[in-house]
Amino acid sequence: MFEKSPDAIFIEDMDGTVLDCNPAAAELHGTSCEELIGKNVRDLVPNDRRDALITLSTEGPTDFEGLSLTLDGRTIPVSIRTSKIDYMGRPALLLHVRDITEKKREMEVVSRLAGGVAHDFNNLLTVIIGRCEVLLGRTTANHPMRQDIVLVHDAAQKAAAITRQLLAFGRKQVLKPRVLELNEVVRNMDMILRSLSPESIELYMKLSPALRNVEADPGQIEQVIMNLVVNGVDAMPHGGKLIIETSNSDDGRYVNLSVKDSGRGMDSETLSHIFEPFFTTKDKARGTGLGLSTVYGIIKQSGGHISAASEPNKGTAFNIALPATDRIAEPLEEARFEAPRGNETILIAEDADMVRELTREILEAYGYRVLEAPDGESALEICKTHAGDIQVMLTDVVMPRMDGRQLAQEAARLRPGMKVLFMSGYSEEIGKTGILDPNVHFIEKPFTTISLAVKIRDVIDG
Repeated sequence: MFEKSPDAIFIEDMDGTVLDCNPAAAELHGTSCEELIGKNVRDLVPNDRRDALITLSTEGPTDFEGLSLTLDGRTIPVSIRTSKIDYMGRPALLLHVRDITEKKREMEVVSRLAGGVAHDFNNLLTVIIGRCEVLLGRTTANHPMRQDIVLVHDAAQKAAAITRQLLAFGRKQVLKPRVLELNEVVRNMDMILRSLSPESIELYMKLSPALRNVEADPGQIEQVIMNLVVNGVDAMPHGGKLIIETSNSDDGRYVNLSVKDSGRGMDSETLSHIFEPFFTTKDKARGTGLGLSTVYGIIKQSGGHISAASEPNKGTAFNIALPATDRIAEPLEEARFEAPRGNETILIAEDADMVRELTREILEAYGYRVLEAPDGESALEICKTHAGDIQVMLTDVVMPRMDGRQLAQEAARLRPGMKVLFMSGYSEEIGKTGILDPNVHFIEKPFTTISLAVKIRDVIDG
């Protein structure tokens, strides 16, 4: 099996030195087994992935994705499965390394599909959610149509959540990173996490007191923790233990977050598929198969790494490594449930008529004066000719002939004091990474009436 396996197999000592390998390993790296034996496996991965390999391979069995480096300098996307073994009387690690180039191409198709529909679909959801909220504001509690409006609103919110999950898997959602104290994020979720756990499950938090900070989107990290906890709860229908743990990596370069359950666990075949979109072991009525793929996408887009370790009837551990930072953490924002009003002038640049009309109605309802432009050129003309001040320009990122970024640059020359708020529902419209500059004001589609009013006020007030 060792000699004939199509997967590359390495046996390494606990320091990473290759003790033996099979022909597939030699073929993968474009060399011979004689050349590989004696090398350190860390030399077979790119420099920026070596710390993650050390961090993620110490607990076994684990399964994670990475890059392998051939001796002629090419990189190959691979999945790596590690397990501890006894090799000739001493502890060693067994590494199964599989070329997943074709699998990555297939995943990219799903990713492009998600991104391709996101712009138009999120525009439609913005209108559906916004119009429902406008109608709810105009109907009394006992109105015969009110319950139907609520059902439409809830369905649209669920559709928006599925779209966000697809974008997260494809690493195409918009991230708003800030410096976080990860322990604070976990503590703030204590009440909601315990509400998700039945009394038969004991929830423990083991949080390192000297934890370094990380830079990540707090909302997305909360989603990661929530998904992993829900996954752990589902794995323990008859009760058990769920442990959320934080620590610094041994070299101090990463902050580790783990979620461990004592549930039914998974076999190696199931473990190899868990981060794939739409893969689920749950009943179709109870899950979309997007939870763990969402987690995977968020962690990867945040510059981190994730692995899973599991065995049947021995529970599952999800291990996350996020890059540490020496910067000081910012306080977490408190949720706001009332929208502030204003009387300033807002210029809306949006080519989708339904979205533009809805946005105007929302802002006028909160007291603002609104100017409308169906494209960037019209918005610039308003900037030139409008007699009064314009406090904020709210612009879509993707518009015909002139996109939102070009519009903002041109408008800054005409009205240097005017602030700009971008709106979009797809990260590649913002930039290749989907990670916002801290100085850029942004609201994600689909937005609610309250979130729009709150964001406009925040931008005006600075």
